[in-house]
Amino acid sequence: SYGALLYDCPAAQTAPGGTSPDICGGQEIVADVKHNQTNDVNADAGIWLRYDSKDPAQGYLIIVTGDTNPTPAVGGPGHLIIQRNNGTAGSGCCTYPAGSTNATTNPALDGAWYTVRAVEVTPGHILAKFWPRGTVEPAGWMIDYTDPSPLPCGNNTDSMTWKPGIAGQNAETHYDNFHVYSSASLNT
Repeated sequence: SYGALLYDCPAAQTAPGGTSPDICGGQEIVADVKHNQTNDVNADAGIWLRYDSKDPAQGYLIIVTGDTNPTPAVGGPGHLIIQRNNGTAGSGCCTYPAGSTNATTNPALDGAWYTVRAVEVTPGHILAKFWPRGTVEPAGWMIDYTDPSPLPCGNNTDSMTWKPGIAGQNAETHYDNFHVYSSASLNT
């Protein structure tokens, strides 16, 4: 499981069609990430696209992994992965749905900075990509995934507040230039 440092969104930002200060579709996150753990198969840097901050949690985590041999057990080969946290504890906490990984052949190298861009266009429709920081952003998306059963949006009565944030596992992980954009500024 991943710890989380969450961004407290201003109350003026509300979910599309909702009344609570949730991030739930229509948000874009851009951040720079790096991990400093040589060839650790569990060394990841993550960006919570949205996280409900409950225990156990629900959410969509965009993972950049340094695993030199990512396996099909996590949705297929790739170094950019969407992890769907299902709100259950233990080994069933998370899934890596088919189509939610990118088959890039280059792992995120330890000690190198990468820029991650992730968008939840509508609830459960996620676009994501990553590239070496300071280089030209690649055209198109590495992942274009639609969850057939998207995680629900919150409301003022369910005590669920979705927030974006950062997370890492088994590595010294660094983050820089973390930005959250609303649907009004999206350019997908």
